[in-house]
Amino acid sequence: MYDGKEDALIKNLEKMKSKQERESLKVEKHQSVRQLVDETNPGKTAEELLTLYDGKEDDLIKNLTKMKMKQEKTAELKASQRESVRALVDETNPGKSADELLAMYDGK
Repeated sequence: MYDGKEDALIKNLEKMKSKQERESLKVEKHQSVRQLVDETNPGKTAEELLTLYDGKEDDLIKNLTKMKMKQEKTAELKASQRESVRALVDETNPGKSADELLAMYDGK
């Protein structure tokens, strides 16, 4: 079939390899997006985001990663603030427990 046309065979096989590599990379990106969506809960499903960002998966991964970092930083800050409140309640004995005060001031 390719007798004497080895150059064409090589070219076709290289195209096939390149296409397979692109598809594999796309699958990896989609898996990464699904994982980040599970971790960040951005308000849309992974499939909705992948449809919106079709061909721009790298941008989507970048945005979701930023969101994850921000959420982690916020959670760390909140935990630190809770510990500070608990320590201050222990020191001042305001008449309410740290949990009661934290519940009263939640989100403020």
